[in-house]
Amino acid sequence: MPRKQNSPTGDVNLVLDEHQAESFSRPKPQPHKREAVGDAIVELKTNEDHINKMEKKKNQMQEKHRKMAAEVKQTKLSMAKLGKENNDLKTAVDDLERNNSSLKAAVKKAKRRAWELEYDVRDLEQEVKTLRDWLRNSVALVGGIDKNPGYTARSALEISQEEEIGRLKGRIRDLEYSREGTQ
Repeated sequence: MPRKQNSPTGDVNLVLDEHQAESFSRPKPQPHKREAVGDAIVELKTNEDHINKMEKKKNQMQEKHRKMAAEVKQTKLSMAKLGKENNDLKTAVDDLERNNSSLKAAVKKAKRRAWELEYDVRDLEQEVKTLRDWLRNSVALVGGIDKNPGYTARSALEISQEEEIGRLKGRIRDLEYSREGTQ
């Protein structure tokens, strides 16, 4: 094996032993030149064919790589688009859930108000019935005492019914206003 030896200039020189030096100085046996050239040409053509095949394979792989890169890019764009759509849909669902909650609360409030109004109507019906019964039993007459042409004789029942009708109309008007306010 050669040994390294430093020269005074700093270069490394290889020092060969005797056996190694002989192998460099001996002429190597050469095959027939024509045969060697033919073998070299065949080897060169084989190498060129191999290089051409490898170039073709390389081009095919590069084309596949380009296609795959384009597909990856398209997939990333699609994923981004789907992610945005997903976020938009989540936002819409959240908005609908909030709206649904407020609508449920409004329906509950409207049902409660309708229940209250139903009981108010029943109370008013009972009150009207009680007043009618009371007025049927009263005998008071109003008007006609001085026999003026603008006055007519009316019973207490008629007068109280007119008053009750006016009062109920006012109550209905109030209920309608309150119903419009809850809607």
